[in-house]
Amino acid sequence: MAFKHVIFLLVTYFLILGTGIRAWSADSIEIAVSAEAPIINGEISTARKKAIDKCLNEAVERGVGIYVDRRTMVSKGRLIKDRIFRRSSGSIASYDIIDEKNLGTSFFVAVNAFVSLQSIKTDLAAIGILREEMDYPRLMISIGSSKTVPDEVMRSTGELLKKLFVEKHFEVIDADLGVKMNHDFAPLSKETSMKSAFISKALKEGIEIAIIAHLSSQRKTKTNAGLFVSHPTLSLRGFDTASRQLLFTIEERGTGIGFSYEDSLSAGTEKSSKKASEYAVKEIIRWWNELRENGTLYKVVLKDTNDDRQAALFEGTIKGIPGVMSVIERRFGGGDLECDVRFAGTKSEFEQATRGRSKDISGLKNLRVILSTGNFIVFVPEASKKDLEDNSETETDLIM
Repeated sequence: MAFKHVIFLLVTYFLILGTGIRAWSADSIEIAVSAEAPIINGEISTARKKAIDKCLNEAVERGVGIYVDRRTMVSKGRLIKDRIFRRSSGSIASYDIIDEKNLGTSFFVAVNAFVSLQSIKTDLAAIGILREEMDYPRLMISIGSSKTVPDEVMRSTGELLKKLFVEKHFEVIDADLGVKMNHDFAPLSKETSMKSAFISKALKEGIEIAIIAHLSSQRKTKTNAGLFVSHPTLSLRGFDTASRQLLFTIEERGTGIGFSYEDSLSAGTEKSSKKASEYAVKEIIRWWNELRENGTLYKVVLKDTNDDRQAALFEGTIKGIPGVMSVIERRFGGGDLECDVRFAGTKSEFEQATRGRSKDISGLKNLRVILSTGNFIVFVPEASKKDLEDNSETETDLIM
């Protein structure tokens, strides 16, 4: 583990040397850049200003490069340019001019620019790119409450939790659906049945983390001034939908004051929601990073296959992909094969490798991806029965 950290630091050091980054903290980076602008009609001041603007734009571009890889920069270049580069001054905390020269036909400027990382992260998150680069797991939240909590307060708490997780660059799938599901599951006789049903639903939707929230309030008082005081308690439990493992549990109590019971409850819940979500985010990221150190776990499904040979071919194909560390069959039946695949690479790399290796294999030709969301990938084979009948030699090689 220590060796990996040394390698990372060395690589980061050399990358920084190559980008002109001179200092790097949690909040900002200092970047040395230089640029020239042509002097037109003797307008030296105009050329100087354009040269400075070029420097600042380049500094911001390099700052964005810390969070966005080259492939994304190309595919989302127009969006990044329109939303970030054109307002680059908002990401520049300050700058110092360290050199400037009138070169006759152009004006040269060199600056040290201090770029705000927080500003860049905020802008990238606003256009959905930072979340994509971080590749965080997707969340679904189900929220329930005790009888003393009004439905409207419960619903607003669900919306608040979604907002808090989104601000931390997670994708939260339909908090309203989570509330509705909680009502749908309420008639179930056991709490464990409700939990199991919700996790199963989240898994089916391709979601990695299911969070079960519960809001309760047992005490409320009224002051001499006519104000209500409430002490709501919010609990959060997070589950890995693939393994159903409990990842974290947290309970936070808040105190709220308002002109009505609902207002005081909402105020107290806001405080407890912020504390609980902060803890949950840390635990999710810790779990996610540990998981990714040993390769990313993908839920891979081959649909519409009732043929044992085709299923074996598919598993054999996956096992032969460079970077695949393990393949565990979870279920085979009802026309679907489900596997947990741990792969040292991105999802798109895995999809391309799977399709590339299967294109010449009888029984798996024309393999298509019909769903790719979060860490869930669903393939469908478009192979004829003749293909399956002709696969004996290939099948033997792969299975062996």
